[in-house]
This record gives sequence, structure tokens and C-alpha cells, in this order.
Amino acid sequence: RRLATLGTFACLSDELLMRVLSELDACSLLRVAASSSILYVFANERELWRALVLTACQGDEKVLSRLEFTHSWKHTYFRCVLNATVDNVAALFSLSAIERSFRNNPSRAVYSDLLFHAWRCATGRVRTQWLLRDNLPRENVEQLSLDAFR
Repeated sequence: RRLATLGTFACLSDELLMRVLSELDACSLLRVAASSSILYVFANERELWRALVLTACQGDEKVLSRLEFTHSWKHTYFRCVLNATVDNVAALFSLSAIERSFRNNPSRAVYSDLLFHAWRCATGRVRTQWLLRDNLPRENVEQLSLDAFR
């Protein structure tokens, strides 16, 4: 299935594919996502959209003043950077034929260790003994720059 849906990009590892996608702007990511079911999954990866939001906020006070996480980093991008309304963002995402096909046909799931890793880290069990150690440096959020946050 990977070869059939990725074509020339099938020779790239998941890591290299993500690296290529990380160089794209939002409009290009949306176009790539519409071209294939596997690229749809990769182009909607939250870290890609998080980077786009943080880049847009850098040096743009208008975007920064509207910054409020909304549902996902992709939704946040449209709400904060493009200043879209909640209804416009919802309509935009409900029109995606590829997204509808994923919801209607769960057997089209994409399996990738790279994509699974973030989910595993977010949902993994935290052992009690790990919480007893406090060896992480603390940062004052008031003095934290955007570059330091990245």
C-alpha cells in the first residue's frame, strides 16, 4: 500500500518523509495531504503544525495576541494565524474527502513507528518512583523566549 499511495516518495523512510514535509508551508502541507491517504496522515502530524504556529508567532504581535490552542495545532494555525472563525475552521475540515474516507473505513489505518512514538509517550504509564525524583531544571515562563521554548 505504501508504494501505491506514495509513489516516488515510497523510497523514503518515515523520518526522511517527515523531514521533507517539515520544510513545507501550511498551504503546501494541505495540498500534499489531499494527494494520498498516507501523506494525509503524515501531513497532519501535530509537530509539523506546532512548528508552523510557533514560527508564525515569532515577531508577529497580531498572531501572538490571538494565540490560543484550539483542538489541535492545525486548528490553532487556522484560528490564530489566518484568523479564521471557529465555524470556518470546522467547515474546512469537514469538507476533506480523504478525512471522510478515513472515518468511514478504519481499515485504511497507517502504521508507522515514527507516528506511534508521540502517542506512546503521551499515553504511557508513569511509574510512581519516577515522580519521586525532581532533577529537571525549572524555567520561569515569564522569562522564556520563543526560541528557548522550541
